[in-house]
Amino acid sequence: MTDNAGNNGDCGFRALAQQLTGNEDDYGNIKSAMLNHYLKWKEDYITAYPTMMNHDDLLHILTTDHAWFSTPECSQVAANTFGRPIAVYPSRAMQGLDEMFFPMIHFDYPKNIPLPLVLQNHCNSHSVTVQLKRSKTPHWPIPSTWHTHAVLNLLGHADDKVKTYWKRVLHFNRSGVEHEETVNE
Repeated sequence: MTDNAGNNGDCGFRALAQQLTGNEDDYGNIKSAMLNHYLKWKEDYITAYPTMMNHDDLLHILTTDHAWFSTPECSQVAANTFGRPIAVYPSRAMQGLDEMFFPMIHFDYPKNIPLPLVLQNHCNSHSVTVQLKRSKTPHWPIPSTWHTHAVLNLLGHADDKVKTYWKRVLHFNRSGVEHEETVNE
């Protein structure tokens, strides 16, 4: 769980930093890496998500201090940047579905399968995370609706290659119900 998040909007980036580097204070480096990845592959993002992703808002978030981590935009860019799926569990107050975002833009399939990164929204105002042990095999949230066949084809992923790869190694909940007890293991 992130310790030092405060109420300045950096908690989502801090939660990612905690999982990726072991130090939530590295959140600035996380934002920079995401910005660099987005700028490098911006045309692919615009092609894949012409209307679903608000590109101006995303650039504002990634270039402004203390801007709130936004799902689905930031979650998808983070998955692509760090080459790991991101499991997003929204606050019960948001009444959204738990979703898994897969790396999709210029992604090389690793030999050693990384565990997904976990972001849990708490009370619709704060993001926290947990560190999972590799020995646990939780049922992950269903793949995001952003991973449609049309988007995968636009990115050159023939026949749903991304989801097929991850389905081989991860277990997904198919019901779309809240998974709070799974995340808190």
